[in-house]
Amino acid sequence: RNQMITAYQKNKESDALANVEKILLDSKANNYDKGIATQIKIIISDKKGPDNHKAIIPLLEAALELNALDNNAHYGFMSQLAQRYLIEQDYEDALATADRFLKETKASNETIVLVRGNSLYRLKRLPEAIADLEKVRAMNTNNASALQMLARAYADSGQNAKAAEINKGLVQASGTDKASRINLAINYRDTKELDKAADIIADLRAQKQMSEERDYMVALNIYTAMKNREKDTIAMVEEGFSNGALKPTANLYNILAESYYYSDVDDNIKKAIESWSKAAPMAKNGAAYLNLSIVQCQEEMWAACKESAKAAIAKGGINANDAKTQIANADRGMASK
Repeated sequence: RNQMITAYQKNKESDALANVEKILLDSKANNYDKGIATQIKIIISDKKGPDNHKAIIPLLEAALELNALDNNAHYGFMSQLAQRYLIEQDYEDALATADRFLKETKASNETIVLVRGNSLYRLKRLPEAIADLEKVRAMNTNNASALQMLARAYADSGQNAKAAEINKGLVQASGTDKASRINLAINYRDTKELDKAADIIADLRAQKQMSEERDYMVALNIYTAMKNREKDTIAMVEEGFSNGALKPTANLYNILAESYYYSDVDDNIKKAIESWSKAAPMAKNGAAYLNLSIVQCQEEMWAACKESAKAAIAKGGINANDAKTQIANADRGMASK
């Protein structure tokens, strides 16, 4: 054990680890010897790869099982174990370890209470999560991550006014924090305060902070719920496609097509047809093909209308009579022509 400690103190980590293994395999070693050996192995492992949670978690579990270290080391490892469980999305074990820490130490530790609240939130136990996250808020009003989670917990439990209050505070405190502003926009959307939500999105767009898929999807949810915002919807989809934040999907092409159709931009019908033509093959049912056929018939594109209507029937998921109506319209149009 002394050779292991000396090697560790001299930064001879390979020698220290070799002695760690000897101690762990030695039948004469007691729990204290093994506890110190495990402690050194954890420290060295953490230095080499702090994010290698799967390798470090069993070591922490072993150290706690030995129960041979002083309180600072023992409960320090217990705190670390709870946090690593949480990172690894093992929420049940994270919660159990946090509960054990709080019960044994009888201390209201901010980090551990946050782990507990986070775990409860992930487990959809929202009232309990809110209670713990409010405790963290009382301990530290500047803990932004805890406040963001508390706002989400309130929003998920239908308490949008409380969520908005927290997000407003985060926005005021940070000024430029995008996540807090996006969350506040979501709160405004959920409370039907769409103009306020749209103002936040407009500020983010002006500051060129729209960069992630979530940003664009929130913006689209807001704009499509409003009247006369087709141009903004078009801009968001086209920009998201161009910078790679949005991946082309049938739903997005359908949103784009409808926005073009009801807008007054140049060549709006032509662009709507182009977008529905892209949406239709990707869609799970024939609705996009049916929309495409309707507009093509309106534009007297009779042959294309008929083919789209047939494709709508073949793909299914629609009222076939609606498609047959377009086929009949196309036949009459071609006959007349």
